Amino acid sequence: MGLFNFNAFYSQIFWLAIFFIAQYFLLAKIVLPKFKIVFDRRVNHINEEIAMADDLTDKANKLKDDYEAKIIVAQDASISRMNSAIAESKKISLEQLAALEEILAKDMLKQELKLEKFCSSMRSELEDISLATAVMMIEKITHNKVDQKDLKKYLLQ
Repeated sequence: MGLFNFNAFYSQIFWLAIFFIAQYFLLAKIVLPKFKIVFDRRVNHINEEIAMADDLTDKANKLKDDYEAKIIVAQDASISRMNSAIAESKKISLEQLAALEEILAKDMLKQELKLEKFCSSMRSELEDISLATAVMMIEKITHNKVDQKDLKKYLLQ
């Protein structure tokens, strides 16, 4: 076998060294720099993408914070408007209630006056009927004619 032939061993080591040195320089000076350029471009591109993603994340977070702040402002404004509307409606309701109570009080006073007049007229009618009944009873008992005016004066003394 030629590999284990010690006569050709030195020449094989020489060519092996030449081949490895040539391959080393070929890889170190030509192939690896191209790989390094591609690798550096990839690293730079990845770093740019990461930086852009970080910027977009920061912008998204800022937009989210602005959105949440605007929502809070809008909620506060709507709560304020709702409270003012409630207060305004309470005020209007109380005014309407006071006006209605005033109308009812006036109407009640009118009705009380009407009732008082009615009661007064009923009392006078009742007095007249009672007086007429008393006159009739006295006339039947005494067989004398009695004047209603005289009896009324007598009873009122």
